[in-house]
Amino acid sequence: MLKEITEEYLGALNRISIIEREAKLPSGPDIKAIIGVRRVGKTVLMLQRVGELLEKGENAVYVSFDEPEIRKLNHRELAEEVRREFPSGNVYLFLDEVQEWEEWDARIRWLHEVGDFDIYISGSSSTLLSSKIPSRLRGRYISRVILPFSFREVSSQDTRTFRNRGKIRKVLDDYLRWGRLSRSLDVQV
Repeated sequence: MLKEITEEYLGALNRISIIEREAKLPSGPDIKAIIGVRRVGKTVLMLQRVGELLEKGENAVYVSFDEPEIRKLNHRELAEEVRREFPSGNVYLFLDEVQEWEEWDARIRWLHEVGDFDIYISGSSSTLLSSKIPSRLRGRYISRVILPFSFREVSSQDTRTFRNRGKIRKVLDDYLRWGRLSRSLDVQV
């Protein structure tokens, strides 16, 4: 079940244009909390990392607690389901929208303490603000704040020709007006 869900979400990456982000996910033995406002690319960064790990032959699972059936699982049931699909070795767990999981903080602490999982969490709620995570995860985490696209990220083009400089000026106009890339903009970045 979890491998299938992971593959479904990874398949969604093929339907979107991806702009290379300067932000990178943290690493290390602690829980990695990916923090940021809605629609800044937290899920995409997590899915890209899952894809990289799977390509290397690592055990990795992406779980979105937006899925009602997943939300019903408790921490032990989730761990058993992961071990059913990955019987041995360390497993990278990417848990998205964790604020939707009842008692998420205690459950994630338990998953971390068993030592089988390298855990990344993300969500879109005030419960995941960097000021609240210390009390929720009790020092067992490292956080990375993901900010909206910078102009450098959306305009990383060669500026040696008038055509590219013109495109970049259009990107700048849209960026200043809307704070992001316009959906109608036809710029390869």
